[in-house]
Amino acid sequence: EAVNPDSKIAEYLKGAIAVRDKDAVAKLKYFFQYLDSPEQDISLDAYAEFAIADYKDVSSLAVKLSPDIFVKWLRDPNTPPSRFGLYGYMLGLCGNAKEHAPILREMLDDPKRKYSSGLDGMIYGYVLLDPKAGWKYLMGLIADENSEFLTRYAVLRTLRVVWEQRSDLVKPEAVLEAMNALMSQGDIA
Repeated sequence: EAVNPDSKIAEYLKGAIAVRDKDAVAKLKYFFQYLDSPEQDISLDAYAEFAIADYKDVSSLAVKLSPDIFVKWLRDPNTPPSRFGLYGYMLGLCGNAKEHAPILREMLDDPKRKYSSGLDGMIYGYVLLDPKAGWKYLMGLIADENSEFLTRYAVLRTLRVVWEQRSDLVKPEAVLEAMNALMSQGDIA
């Protein structure tokens, strides 16, 4: 494939090579700069680095970032829907409950938005920002008989992350109760 003469791919690859032996957070910090690159190949490659990164490394970077960038990206109609999960989750890590939890909730409730992927990250970000309201929202999705399979599956994925990574957010008994409620649904079980 031909590369546009003004492409930044050579610069991007040179930087990627320069950080290859650095610690995981330093690498992610480098790739973070390119998540919104106008060049799709660069943006996709940078995103792939986050997709394979450990939770603890993404968390270590996210808490140092401004939540404003994630709000901007989440509200941008050109943001690929596949990125909502990462951006919602990272907003949950660096944002604050008062300002950012309502933004995620508004996005979750927006009937014009259909989450083919990334819903789990959006829900998780909401739970991170406001554990009480986020958990109530999550449980409402489980209880709603009209919730689509993919919505309930996103809840299941969120429960798994809460259980494995952030047991401080919600009591383990509450996570098991939510899992039990999902397991009573034939298509999820």
